[in-house]
Amino acid sequence: MSYVVAMGYVVVRRWRWLAAVLVLSTTSCAGFITRQEVESARTAWTRDPSGQYAVIYAEALHDAFVGQAYTDQTADFRQRADEALAALAAAQSRTDPQFATLIAERGVLLIDLGRNHEGWAELQRSMAIAPTLAATRGIVSVWGARGRNNEVGAACARTLPAMRDPDSRFQLLDLCVNNMHAATETAALAWAPPEALAFYRDERARRDLLAQQAAQMAATDQALQAAQTANDQAQQAAQIANQAAMEAAQQAAQMAATPP
Repeated sequence: MSYVVAMGYVVVRRWRWLAAVLVLSTTSCAGFITRQEVESARTAWTRDPSGQYAVIYAEALHDAFVGQAYTDQTADFRQRADEALAALAAAQSRTDPQFATLIAERGVLLIDLGRNHEGWAELQRSMAIAPTLAATRGIVSVWGARGRNNEVGAACARTLPAMRDPDSRFQLLDLCVNNMHAATETAALAWAPPEALAFYRDERARRDLLAQQAAQMAATDQALQAAQTANDQAQQAAQIANQAAMEAAQQAAQMAATPP
């Protein structure tokens, strides 16, 4: 086997090995990316220790907790969560429009840490100040897990009027539908005004369409990338074969020119 052919063989085997490693480490990579998002949020808060960035830091930590990104790094999560709790507390001011949200985010993080009674008290304190999506998300998740549909509906009905923009309104309605565990959307939104159901269905259909279009575009891009990769690999294989053929021809010519 010539040197060029041998090196081509090694390259192909190494590529296959790397592909296998990437497939096997998908979960750990996702966790790493999520933890990097936490660190990015932490860096932003360090540069600007305002309530806005404290909330972003806390939300990133909660998302990481839900995604189990710190399953093997519980000490790191607790350290970061304690830091975020202190940041949220330091940023609290009754004149801050985010005052209720800051308290709610503390409640969510406390529950993530297993400090359920403290967390629940913070969520209730937040709701007493003003209904927010952050507090309702925590409260509704607890009631929904216990099958307390009346409590879910009450929390959602209290919060809905405060959700003035379409995105937060849809997020609240979707949260409530998912936690009511009702047979139909109509039953899940029985607590809401009639127009809320129409808005929810229309907005969900719009988002589903956008998601389908994005998935189609991603699939097209993936197919184009796969075709380009296959073409590159075919060209590389052809080059290796041509080089091997040239080496074989040169060796044959040398052998023919050498007297026996």
